[in-house]
Amino acid sequence: MARAVRKSADRTKSLKKAVVDALHEERELLRDALSDVLEDFAISAAIEEGRKSKPATRNEVQRLLRGRK
Repeated sequence: MARAVRKSADRTKSLKKAVVDALHEERELLRDALSDVLEDFAISAAIEEGRKSKPATRNEVQRLLRGRK
């Protein structure tokens, strides 16, 4: 049984090292994935906020897009 526990611990250690190595080597991939997740959360929050507010007119939206309040 001790041998099985040791083997499991060795596998866990190897897996952790592989994940850490992959994250170091693929930082851009990780950065892109996290950026996408944060963007999805922000969009979801904006949609929920929009559902709680009154509808905006076309002119109000265009004025905000042009940078005028």
